[in-house]
Amino acid sequence: MHKIEVPYVDFNGDQRVDTLYFNLTKAEFMEQQLRHNGKWQDQMQRIIDSNDGATIIDEFKRIIFSAYGEKSEDGRYFRKSEEISQAFADSAAYDVFFMSIVTDADAAAKFVNALVPQDLASAVAESKIAQPQDHLAAQKAVVEQSAIVHEPELPAEPAPARFDPQTGQPLSGI
Repeated sequence: MHKIEVPYVDFNGDQRVDTLYFNLTKAEFMEQQLRHNGKWQDQMQRIIDSNDGATIIDEFKRIIFSAYGEKSEDGRYFRKSEEISQAFADSAAYDVFFMSIVTDADAAAKFVNALVPQDLASAVAESKIAQPQDHLAAQKAVVEQSAIVHEPELPAEPAPARFDPQTGQPLSGI
């Protein structure tokens, strides 16, 4: 969860400070990784470094609205929806926030890096999540980093019976 305090002037001319919350779950982060051949952060850095304004704006809008949401008071839920994203996009706080990251490469890089789920940050840094063609290994890395791992217990299977090839009778003592 990435929390940002944004001071701004609302549409009534009043000074305000909003707390904005951005979060990508492990599953959402994995989608980003796979969309960019396992190198999401590298791709984002290339986009930032390219100085291609249209591409930067399009990509950052996509990222912002995929990560923006509202945290429940009790902290149990982080709600995201098109309505929540649209309300944010219509706010003066969005204007200030958006301009701060598209006009400052360092702020943009910090924002992108802050979206990496904390328990996956080390796996990403060590390139454990590498290539989309190896998606099973990537999923395994995510699961290994997760605090909750469910491994089904399989019943023990009896060893296959052995038979005498000439008589067809079961062999004893094996």
